[in-house]
Amino acid sequence: VSVGAEVLEINSWTPDAAILPASRHTATLNSLLFSGNARTTLGGGAEQWMVAFCASWWEPCEELHVIFEQLAAKWQGKLNTQDFIAKVRFATVDCATDKVLCNEEHVTVYPTISYYKDGQQIRQLQLHPKRMKDRLKTWSEEILGESKSGPVRSDADCTVDMVLLALALCIVLRLLVAGSQKA
Repeated sequence: VSVGAEVLEINSWTPDAAILPASRHTATLNSLLFSGNARTTLGGGAEQWMVAFCASWWEPCEELHVIFEQLAAKWQGKLNTQDFIAKVRFATVDCATDKVLCNEEHVTVYPTISYYKDGQQIRQLQLHPKRMKDRLKTWSEEILGESKSGPVRSDADCTVDMVLLALALCIVLRLLVAGSQKA
């Protein structure tokens, strides 16, 4: 349906066939579509899913929609470089109309973001409305940053690796010295 310059889609899965703004980068999932997408390996042609669970009537959820759409555009543009398989897809579930699904996915606070990989829920993030933009950005970097170049490593991880490497070198040198003294 077209109204002025804005394109709208009819969401036929809601009881009253509500008209919602069209989303370019996020899918809308419900109890009928969820298991075939986020809960299935390569569901919807994607290896991973980031799903926002929220109630459409709550103001922080309206704010989340804008933030989530921007993150979806960023990460899907960055990671989805193949023709037929996507590294990641973003979706939303309206807990106002799909409360049973939200309960099944252990959503107790709005907004909640869940990360799925290979059909399994791996992590879940409950967002505080006042810090949701920064927290969601950081969280997506932690998770999806791993998709492109392997796990994101902290300075502490690198320091531990250097200490272990130094220890291994000391052991090898000690064995070499002990071996040369016997000969």
